[in-house]
Amino acid sequence: MEPFIRGLALFSSGRIEESIVLALDHRAEARRNLDQFGLVANSYVAAQALIYRGYFDEAEYLMGTVFAMGRPGFLVDSLHDAMLRLAGLRTATTAISPTATLATQARREAEDIGPLPGTAKGVYEIVAGRPLIPAVFDGKATRLIQRQLERGYVMEAAYSALFFTCLLPGRKVLDLLRQILKEHASTSHDQLVAIAAAVVEEDHQLLGVLLQHYEPDSDFYQVRMLIRGAFKRYAFVDDSIGAAAMDRAYAIFATRFPSPDEPLAFNSGSYSPLTMREIEVAALAGHRSNPEIAEHLGISTRTVESHISNALRKTGSPSRAALFDLVRVSSPFR
Repeated sequence: MEPFIRGLALFSSGRIEESIVLALDHRAEARRNLDQFGLVANSYVAAQALIYRGYFDEAEYLMGTVFAMGRPGFLVDSLHDAMLRLAGLRTATTAISPTATLATQARREAEDIGPLPGTAKGVYEIVAGRPLIPAVFDGKATRLIQRQLERGYVMEAAYSALFFTCLLPGRKVLDLLRQILKEHASTSHDQLVAIAAAVVEEDHQLLGVLLQHYEPDSDFYQVRMLIRGAFKRYAFVDDSIGAAAMDRAYAIFATRFPSPDEPLAFNSGSYSPLTMREIEVAALAGHRSNPEIAEHLGISTRTVESHISNALRKTGSPSRAALFDLVRVSSPFR
């Protein structure tokens, strides 16, 4: 946000040339780093300043490269719409009859396969799908990223791959992410990619070393999210050894970078014996009947009864209420 605010401040104070230089420099950096928000935001500042100085063609060229990306996503949607209005400004004030302006062309419908930042329908549908089986998730995410690449939406593909890797790391998506970053000589995510590779390759020793030597960068939040995602990945397939390894990895990270909002471990230092589905059912068991849970999750009542019975046996809980309290307090999936 800082370059965007600084550029607008320079423009608003009358230092137009300085705002143009600043915005174009940060825009070029954003392109190199596959930073979608930076590209859109700094293009907006540069376009404003260029139009103010009368450089309409140059401004429309900058905006055209933004429009070529398709749907920008919710974080930059307002700036995208503002540029659409700017792009039609010259024609609207000079043309006698309506013409096909850059703005009207950019408003044409495009397939909603946009990325983060800015979750479009394609990403949302994959994330919202249930159950999130790691192999199935990895396959669906890979196909979406490939569609983005086929349409030339490189930034969309990069952000989608980064997000999916952190949410539920998988080999296919990680390979695509590496390919995209390598082709565009982007090194801004090197630490995150190395940590993700150690997770996917199940090299827990290397993962511990990487986390011990991690230097906070722009992916700091994503690294934390990645370790959580890796824990969930193991929990989904009921791999207690892998989940315990991710619990230890997270403890390393949380100890080095403590946060008042984050625990030092996922489950007080031990992995829950419950499967992901059992945790999901137990979390509902405190305030819903078995038929209600079955309807909510799309499974049979008998299956719900089986999950609750298994969860009670594994945890030694005396009742549904006690099981609910246990999951509510200790579950990393809150």
